[in-house]
Amino acid sequence: MFASRRPRPSKGLSAWRALGLCLGLTLGASAAAAEQPVRQNEIIVTAPSRWLQAAPERSLNGADIAAYGLDTVGEVLAEIAAGEGDREEAAYFVNGRRVQGLGSVSDLPAEAIVSVEVLPRGAGVSAGARPGQRVYNIALRRELKLLAGRAATRLATDGGWSSSRGELNFTAIHDQRRISITGKLQNDAMLLESERGIVQPGSSPPGAASFRSLLPAADRLELSAAAADQLAPWLSGSLTSRLSIADRMSRLGPFAPTAGPSAPLEQASRTMVASTDLNLNGQIGSWQVGLFANYINNRSRTSTDQVVVAAGQPLPLTVRSKIESFSGQLSAIGPLITLPAGPVTLNLSAGASRDSIRGRRLFQGATTRSSAALTGSTLSAALDVPIAGGGGDFLAGLGDLSVSAELSRQQVSDFGSFNNYRLSMLWRPIQRLTLSADFGRSTSAPPVATLDEPTIETPGIRYFDPVRGETVDVTLITGGTPTLLRQTDETRRVGVNFSPVSSLGLRLTADYSEFRQRNAVSEFPSPSSIIIQTFPGRFSRDVSGRLIAVDVRPVTFPSRSEHQLRTGILLDLPLGRGGGGMASIGDDEEGPTDRGPIALTRIRPRLQLSAAHTWLIASELVPGTGQPPIDLLSREAVGFGGLGQPRHRFDATVAYAERGLGVRLSVQARGSSFIEANGSTANVLRFGQLASFSLVAWIRGERLAPRSALLRGVRFNLAVFNVTGRRERVEDRFGLTPLSYQAAYRDPVGRSVEFSIRKTF
Repeated sequence: MFASRRPRPSKGLSAWRALGLCLGLTLGASAAAAEQPVRQNEIIVTAPSRWLQAAPERSLNGADIAAYGLDTVGEVLAEIAAGEGDREEAAYFVNGRRVQGLGSVSDLPAEAIVSVEVLPRGAGVSAGARPGQRVYNIALRRELKLLAGRAATRLATDGGWSSSRGELNFTAIHDQRRISITGKLQNDAMLLESERGIVQPGSSPPGAASFRSLLPAADRLELSAAAADQLAPWLSGSLTSRLSIADRMSRLGPFAPTAGPSAPLEQASRTMVASTDLNLNGQIGSWQVGLFANYINNRSRTSTDQVVVAAGQPLPLTVRSKIESFSGQLSAIGPLITLPAGPVTLNLSAGASRDSIRGRRLFQGATTRSSAALTGSTLSAALDVPIAGGGGDFLAGLGDLSVSAELSRQQVSDFGSFNNYRLSMLWRPIQRLTLSADFGRSTSAPPVATLDEPTIETPGIRYFDPVRGETVDVTLITGGTPTLLRQTDETRRVGVNFSPVSSLGLRLTADYSEFRQRNAVSEFPSPSSIIIQTFPGRFSRDVSGRLIAVDVRPVTFPSRSEHQLRTGILLDLPLGRGGGGMASIGDDEEGPTDRGPIALTRIRPRLQLSAAHTWLIASELVPGTGQPPIDLLSREAVGFGGLGQPRHRFDATVAYAERGLGVRLSVQARGSSFIEANGSTANVLRFGQLASFSLVAWIRGERLAPRSALLRGVRFNLAVFNVTGRRERVEDRFGLTPLSYQAAYRDPVGRSVEFSIRKTF
């Protein structure tokens, strides 16, 4: 599948072979699983971490996790985080110990989870998290040995596109020792414009739609291995390695040196990413010390057909790049002094990094090389100060109150030194009410790839020209921008979490946030009159004024700001007598079986409801130095370049689950937005309102055939994405849609159906 030649447009044949292989591995091992000895019931003992003292805002047990019908720890945490509406990266703890991201546990099966606790923002400063950072604590089983296989295929109901994937995972957990080995394979078929009835510009040759792809053909292989252990009574560690190989091939339009199209222009790419993470945590007296090291090697090769005058065939432009990243961090956390409300915790850390990129362009025998490197260092100190409560009697009438502060100094080569800070407050006046607030400022240098990535010229890209009001095919220039500036982010946030009836699992949330960016690094926006006036050098035209090339490399805007209010409701309602408890083997109708402690077939009925409304109160952007700010929301002071955003967004999920089956309905709805079309608010492109529904249903094999050894440990999933098949509609003041904003460009796949089967043994 990963040969050196370009991949051919695929309609899913190789995917079906992969699907058959995974099904064979999954179902063929069921007989061996049935012959395994009976395992005894497991007694699970959990205890709170000495470093995480704050009470969680939400706790999910094994039955709650099983009700999602998801397969891995990473999928479960992504679903929970989406419900929380977190915009920033969260802090993760595994069995009460801080880990750098989810890398070491993301591929573990969902059956490995005993519970997930969602702690308030700022609750993990004393354990190594940043002030104001969301905290998730994942408790894993002490004993687990599991092999899981998954196979899935997804088809577009409009035809023309399919995607298939397979996955195998082996996991073994014994106390603090765990190992996980995972292999994933995915194939996506190419989707052509002719398969969606895309209207071509009048200048296009006949049959041009069959020479252009809406979605590329893609193959992806991922391998990962993660291990963790208690290395000594005072030292634990984890090591995670990953390898990812991805091939993509797109059609860019017809190559027509004479009268009619002879062959499609193509762009083929391969990306290989290898990474390794090392995490060590030690306990020295009352202090917790840690070491985190990371290495990433990212290699890519892209070959793009170019049209050259007087050439009888396309000539390839080949671009290679290699990005290497090294980073390391040392930290020490421990008590500094003891106040009446508890100990003051000090968190010290020092880190260093080096990022480099090397590029090479080869075209018509000429080679161009480039290289760049950024080195950086960081020193930071954070304090967590309890003011009241903290489990004691000091100012107990105030409840639990603590404040945290972090100050860091960062130095990056070519960008100088800068100071960053962040302050946060966490207050729980009563058990069911939590208030949090944080504000801070941080400065960062652009990623090295955005500075010096080799340029690639891609012909045949459909583009809307707002000056002439026409859609044309242009050459798109991508790559790095060496003149990007360092970006400064200022954030302010206030949040409230209230549980009026804890027995119902009812939770009400509200978060108000403001952020402002100076020298905001951004992708180049979609076209508008203001964009063309601000960046005239990015647009090239022929002698007749027709747009022929656009440079879309990243840009820096002087400033951007946004004010947002998000309100939400969460209801987790157990139904029936004794609902809400965690299912165990002892609850199973058939008693102990060879499925081991992960069997959760007796999930009592439960109803889950979550809904959130996001109100974008204000959004402004200054496109260029000395220019007035642009309101990205108002129709009268219209936004531009695709940065126009809907003022309102609504997300909701309703789910029902019981023993062995479940169904989940999700909806995402957003209001209309506007961008300027041709320099006059009299002609505005309107992006219409859109509501998208998705439906997922799953059932366990034991529910279908309780005594079948073949179906034991099997789960069938059926998902329908974009149930109604609606796509976003874009219109000008005459009710017409520019060709580059056709509905199939906004959502090429449309409605799709996915069927998957998973087997554990």
